[in-house]
Amino acid sequence: MKEVLADNAMPAAQKVSSFLSYLTGAGLFVGDAIHWMDNHAGAAGVMLGIATFAVNFYFQRKRSKEG
Repeated sequence: MKEVLADNAMPAAQKVSSFLSYLTGAGLFVGDAIHWMDNHAGAAGVMLGIATFAVNFYFQRKRSKEG
């Protein structure tokens, strides 16, 4: 069997196991990130609103000085 497999090749069961392990880890990470955003959505919205106001204020002032 060693002759059939290359030195760095993994059997199918190991490939599936590795894939499922990475998939589970990625799913847990994404789930945790979504949970964090759900808990902090209000703060993120306020920061986005302040950033939008600041950018709009800057460009409105720039436009009024040019004209």
